[in-house]
Amino acid sequence: MASKIPGSRVLDEAFKQTTRAIAVPPNHPLALAFATKFMAEAISNGVLRKAFDNSSLKDQPIRTQTK
Repeated sequence: MASKIPGSRVLDEAFKQTTRAIAVPPNHPLALAFATKFMAEAISNGVLRKAFDNSSLKDQPIRTQTK
């Protein structure tokens, strides 16, 4: 997959394990706004916690920090 994305690279070793993420294309502010609002609502109304719990991720914290 990295070969299809110019400028990307694959690290030899994992420095962090991520089990979930949301990505939007660069320069798509409407997509970013939608994803941000969706996640904020999913966190606040408990939908994300329920999804974690139903996916054997009961001990995983809900992270609210974005980058």
